[in-house]
Amino acid sequence: MGPDVAGELRAYPDGILSRDDSFPMLCNYIRAVYEGQVWTNSRQLQFVIEALIKRAPRRMKYAQGASMLTQREEGLVQLVAQGLTNRETSQP
Repeated sequence: MGPDVAGELRAYPDGILSRDDSFPMLCNYIRAVYEGQVWTNSRQLQFVIEALIKRAPRRMKYAQGASMLTQREEGLVQLVAQGLTNRETSQP
């Protein structure tokens, strides 16, 4: 399994099973997916997390391309994402 695990999960959103995995692992995979879980191993999940961290944040836009949020709203989103309280975000 290479570093394009995120791409693999887009193609197979239920999970990823390697050819090298054992038959009991295949049984666990089938059971987990049947129960609605996503199946991936820790190494694959680490690739996904790293890809998400490195990815630049996207700005929300309407279909016409105009930004959905004002500059102030985007700033507030960043402050909330950093864990600031309502009182702290209200400071100019």
